[in-house]
Amino acid sequence: MRLNGNRELPGGARLIQVATTLAAQAQPGHWFRLRLDTRELTLPALDASPREGWIAFQLAAPVGQHIRHLPYGSPCTLHGPLGAAFPPPVGDRRRLLLVDETGLACALFSSTVAAVSPTLVLAELSTTPPPVRLCPSRFLVTGLPPGAIAGLAPLESAGIASRTAHPAGLPGCADGDINTLLDAWLDHRSAQERWQACATVAGSEDFVERVESRLRGRVGQHRGYPPPTTPGY
Repeated sequence: MRLNGNRELPGGARLIQVATTLAAQAQPGHWFRLRLDTRELTLPALDASPREGWIAFQLAAPVGQHIRHLPYGSPCTLHGPLGAAFPPPVGDRRRLLLVDETGLACALFSSTVAAVSPTLVLAELSTTPPPVRLCPSRFLVTGLPPGAIAGLAPLESAGIASRTAHPAGLPGCADGDINTLLDAWLDHRSAQERWQACATVAGSEDFVERVESRLRGRVGQHRGYPPPTTPGY
């Protein structure tokens, strides 16, 4: 297996592509263990092309800076998939996807797979600048705080509504954590709408536990997708 892509993203993060026969198995929600330049990382899949034979990953800025010098063709090893892929919603349920920066790749990947694509994504970001481009959302979502208009540009381009919370109060973002967005969304939905919601939570273990505890008894279905507990994580 070899590196066949390595470029910078907003905020110093990096986008890498790994040439691998595992590309046909990668689905939104899957993680892979990557050994690259003496580092072993457990990362969620960002994208994959079975036809071209690669899987893409996003590396946070601190890690990305260490591998920015690696040229195309650098050797690596990849193991996976780990964890569970997002299942399609049952019946006419609509997926609400909640992510932090750890689970951001899962949201971006799910936007390219129609069977698991979410209806709405609520994201809790923490770094400045954020690791993904933000833009004014072009989708109306009733019940959210008046100034919360910042969406994730890749999702908006894919036709998926999204909103963002950030502790620094970036323009268009809800100030604070995801609770501001989630509580407002839930409080403005009827019991039937909440019962039809299929909430998927992807991110760090702490984030998943925190958000799932807020969803209990308030939506029809919810399931958390924290990082898999594997050696090297």
